[in-house]
Amino acid sequence: MEKELSKMDIALYALYKLGGATKKVHTEDIAWEAYQFAKEKFSWCLPKFIRLGFPDKLTVLITLETAHKEKQKVSRRFPS
Repeated sequence: MEKELSKMDIALYALYKLGGATKKVHTEDIAWEAYQFAKEKFSWCLPKFIRLGFPDKLTVLITLETAHKEKQKVSRRFPS
């Protein structure tokens, strides 16, 4: 049984794919890339907006903020 990728996995992959390891990337670009990979996780909730085919930027923003907070927690536990 394959494990499904989480929103965080997908958002971080999208950020990396767009060069986020070396430069700033617009949230809209990350949202679009994540949406292309998993439309069901990064689309709007209302059917009329789902039909338009645009990603929900807020979903990606919240996911990336959560990833950042998790990184900070780990950094505090294991200082370099």
